[in-house]
Amino acid sequence: MHNLPRNTTISGLYLKSHSLYAMFFLTRVKAGDDCRKDKTMNFTDTLETERLILRPIGGGDFDAMQSWASNPDNTRYMAWGPNTEEQTREYLSSAAPCKDFAVVLKNTGKVIGSCGVYPDSTGYIGNLGWILHLDYWKNGYGTELAGELIRYSFEDLKLGRVQAPCAAVNYGSYRIMERNGMRREALHRKAFWARVDKEWIDEAWYAMLAEDYFTKQGDGSTKQRDGPTKQGDSSSALKAINRRKSIRSYLDKPVEKELLERIAAAGDKAPLGAALTFRIITDKDMLAAIDSETHERMLKSGIPFSVERASLPGYRPLYSAPVLIIIASDPERGALGAAAAAENMIIAATDLGLGSCFVVSPIATVSDPAFADKLDLPDGCKPLLGVLVGYADDPDVFSRQRTPANIAYIG
Repeated sequence: MHNLPRNTTISGLYLKSHSLYAMFFLTRVKAGDDCRKDKTMNFTDTLETERLILRPIGGGDFDAMQSWASNPDNTRYMAWGPNTEEQTREYLSSAAPCKDFAVVLKNTGKVIGSCGVYPDSTGYIGNLGWILHLDYWKNGYGTELAGELIRYSFEDLKLGRVQAPCAAVNYGSYRIMERNGMRREALHRKAFWARVDKEWIDEAWYAMLAEDYFTKQGDGSTKQRDGPTKQGDSSSALKAINRRKSIRSYLDKPVEKELLERIAAAGDKAPLGAALTFRIITDKDMLAAIDSETHERMLKSGIPFSVERASLPGYRPLYSAPVLIIIASDPERGALGAAAAAENMIIAATDLGLGSCFVVSPIATVSDPAFADKLDLPDGCKPLLGVLVGYADDPDVFSRQRTPANIAYIG
């Protein structure tokens, strides 16, 4: 995966929002030096996450690795590549079992990438790196494997610090690290040469310390697998809430049914005032029709905010989202339960690495008989709220300034 001497390993990453990419910086290690001098460690560890297996990489992975290492789209912003077969075989012959892992899908056994932890000679700092085949971008695998590499670094390898660089302008890159509790520590201006675009670009450095990962609670020590940055932020729900942002620009990519089922299940956990009904709309023609009709209704509504919003250049009420979830219930008794369900869904979507947005404007449209008949709702059940879901494109499109809540404590 690199055109380097055998005693050179590679680490670090770039992960881009629109087209995920990786750039590995160089870390020299002595030939034959293991990850740690602590020989009690098992350096042939196989790691597991919910959907992935990270196992030692080897010569049998050549075909899979060459499929991305030789692809210009996969290696566009790398410090190496596209690789010849000889260069990939050279990398595989020098890969260290304690540092280099193949990324394998649990459900199919397919190798979709590689990753690693690369400790320095002191055994204190570990550099993180990974690359995924472009066919598997935007599925949350990067966030998932990075979290496991961080856990492995601190809990198993006993490192004191992990670090990695990323392109400073790329949301997808730094969000993967931020989702796993890493903090931006530095911005290096025009520090990396982009080989294809032939320009110097900025890079940001992210890191996490062991004390950020392990938090003290009471008289004991509790392990935080995802490395929360503040004490008390250990739960997945709290971290998802803190990461949540209304996304108003989505990639043209379908959301997997399994993820939609998990989001709907989260909505179904909401407190009930009345029975809830969910309709998950993914049909492109129906979404386009709802979007167009809603836009016309907003322009003709006479409501200043709606008219102003609908008049913005490029504005579309559904923001090109591939999924619209309609939450329906009894309009008199189900409003609060619908709101709670919407919030549960948004938090679940965030936790799964998806973008989401709470919407009301399409509700009048889908309540029209022309659309309501297609929803096939139970008697007495009306559309109340909507939630958009999809893979985020530009997080700042049509964003609005949030006014902090007025909070006071009484008593």
